[in-house]
Amino acid sequence: ADVRGYAGGIRPGSSHAAHGPGCAAVFNAGSGYGGVGGTGCYNYVASAGGPVYGNSNYPVAPGSGARAGNGPGVFNGTFGGGSVQIRASDTCTVHGRITANALGGYADYAPGASGGGIYIRCKTFIGSSNGLLQANGGGSGYGPVFPGGPGGGGRIAVWRINDLSESAISTAADPGARYGITGGVGTIVWGRLPSAGTIVSFH
Repeated sequence: ADVRGYAGGIRPGSSHAAHGPGCAAVFNAGSGYGGVGGTGCYNYVASAGGPVYGNSNYPVAPGSGARAGNGPGVFNGTFGGGSVQIRASDTCTVHGRITANALGGYADYAPGASGGGIYIRCKTFIGSSNGLLQANGGGSGYGPVFPGGPGGGGRIAVWRINDLSESAISTAADPGARYGITGGVGTIVWGRLPSAGTIVSFH
């Protein structure tokens, strides 16, 4: 689900604003989701990145698109990471890659979009050493005066009763990073579901 989230901003346009609740309010700042968007710079003033949103335990929302950069040229903002949702009544086995990564700003001054969401709920989760769950924020373009802010990391949550994963399975919800500027790190939740017939007693 790479680059399948909220759309980026259109340029030329009156505001260059992007879609999604994590879109930054100011030019050149990155979008947020699991982590805040990276700081940008506009007219020599630092501009805060977009906010976090969504639910870390139930990350079904996609990542937010990036605003269109304010540098020279006509470049639209990039798309956020999409939403992957797996609800299996029995076993979910991951031997390959499940990714919901955002795209970084591909031109000078352009900010990055935020990573998307991956939500898995099953009875038994199996991840091999080749398995990868990833929801990275997009990096940013850079200009000598107004650097763009990278996108924040997305959200990943895996809920299961049994876990037969190999220890080498990797999960990441990292922020985009470029030129020493980063967005906020996203969230990762490894949750345990109660097995059938579990009794909870309150005293």
